[in-house]
Amino acid sequence: MDIVESFKQLSTKRERVDAIMLLQELSIAGITSGDLEEAETSLDEVFCNGIYTRQITLLKGTAAVGEIHKQQHINILSAGSVLVLTEDGMEQIDAPQRWVGEPGVKRATFALEDTVWTTIHATTSTSEKDLRNEFV
Repeated sequence: MDIVESFKQLSTKRERVDAIMLLQELSIAGITSGDLEEAETSLDEVFCNGIYTRQITLLKGTAAVGEIHKQQHINILSAGSVLVLTEDGMEQIDAPQRWVGEPGVKRATFALEDTVWTTIHATTSTSEKDLRNEFV
């Protein structure tokens, strides 16, 4: 059974949160030990008039675990298709799609196709350290 099928079997919020955290821990450990290759992604950041956009390209088959955001933010899936697991369950999101991301949500994402995902935040910060402190 692959990881996506395993995640579909999780029935409680606690099981889903634990699975997301375990995926993150195992991914970091595997990359650190050399047993796993870090996924090839493309990251593009733009600042303009108090708006920060962060666009990531995930290749088909890539698994990624995101940070927990402190604030609402806009998400845009402009290309591709992903499965997203949160404590509330798993859903497939197909481009084009946009939605508001709520604070406090931890996500594991699986790219079903090459995918372009952008998050948009209001901020006056321009340094990575300041952005991390403000958003995650």
